[in-house]
Amino acid sequence: MSKHTTNSTTNDKDECGNFNVFDGFIDKLFEGKFDEDKDDDIQFIDVSTQSLMNTEKNQKTIKHHSTIKSNDKESNNDTEEQSPVLSRLKKLTLIKLLRIDFNEIPSYLSKANQSFDKKIHSVLPKTNNLEQLRSIAILMYKIICINMIRSLWIVYQKSGMGELQTNLLSINQLNRKIWPQEILLLLNENEIVDINQDNACSTLVNHCLCQLNDKNEEYRRELRLNTTKISDYTPSIEYIIEKFVEQGLIGLRIEIDCQSALVEHDYIDEILKQQYLAQNSTSIQIESVERLCQHKSNYETKKYELNLLKDKIPTYLSTHSFDSQSIIESPLINTIRNPSLRQQLYVQYKTLMEQIKNRMLNVYLESIEQQMHDYQMKLNKEMDKFWEINKTLPQSQQLTSIMQNLIDQRLSNITSRMTCIHKYKTELFDIKANNH
Repeated sequence: MSKHTTNSTTNDKDECGNFNVFDGFIDKLFEGKFDEDKDDDIQFIDVSTQSLMNTEKNQKTIKHHSTIKSNDKESNNDTEEQSPVLSRLKKLTLIKLLRIDFNEIPSYLSKANQSFDKKIHSVLPKTNNLEQLRSIAILMYKIICINMIRSLWIVYQKSGMGELQTNLLSINQLNRKIWPQEILLLLNENEIVDINQDNACSTLVNHCLCQLNDKNEEYRRELRLNTTKISDYTPSIEYIIEKFVEQGLIGLRIEIDCQSALVEHDYIDEILKQQYLAQNSTSIQIESVERLCQHKSNYETKKYELNLLKDKIPTYLSTHSFDSQSIIESPLINTIRNPSLRQQLYVQYKTLMEQIKNRMLNVYLESIEQQMHDYQMKLNKEMDKFWEINKTLPQSQQLTSIMQNLIDQRLSNITSRMTCIHKYKTELFDIKANNH
């Protein structure tokens, strides 16, 4: 189960999802693999790179602002205007829209993996219904995945309908209908065009939710049918299977929870931006605040990236044995017939590779730390410049206390956003470390 922005999904390598806890360089460094990442696990946007600010790429591909300017006439369109969007959507399956293939079997439920077999045999040692029970587990897996993904799409829908709850004050007069960037990207990717973008987004989300509901009902009917065919199927067996399936989906749940939280942070940022614009800010003030927020986002991103690496690399090293990695399997060493000489060269080779990896890691950490300090300097410089310019303005054009408070809230929200990402990445890392 994947979000719609990445590769087609299988769950062949890691039941904890594919939250990019370390970036590609670190993963390849410790795995001894420096080729392209072939990971085809459940994939989500790497949230560490998703800033509150629109990236240059998004600015080019998404021409409309994420805040939909509502129009009473357009929002009450008849079916004639909706039909082009609906007709386009009906040609797109969930696999195409979300890049989800529910027919893929996760590795921990496959026949090649003995973990499910052992779990069942521990409670039903003489059962002849192992494969039927596996089919039930796979159906449970699909149903749970659908419910998780559906919960995320409901958050998308609430954001687009202006129904997300916030603690922000004085927002009743603002347009609260803010469609997440993920939905706008989906419109672009699938060439879904409508004069009224609000209508297109709403139709897309409703269509996907209906598709997910239909799939959910389909799998539930199949599950009910399958369970009636097994004589030794009891509530206790059902509970054991369900908990086993859920355990393998902890990583996906973490990713879903994180994505939902980020939608809420982005929603708050957009509301704060609207409130600031409503204060009759000058164009220079608006541009300055956007630069300030971008520098803040860059700094917080690098700061939490560095903290995560420093905190978790020792654990990562302790759970990834060098001996098990393909990099030590040197054909040259293996061809040496003298066991003593072969072992001596092997130890030297291993020591050398450990030293190289440690040096590369240190260089990488130093690079991240330097980037963090650079971003911090840019942030401080921009902040000083911002307030210096404000002092030179006439009293009537200077920032009011309300405007200053809104800026502080946006900067605080950026920090909160990165704290959220750090929290979920840490949780996912700990799960992966425990499962290693």
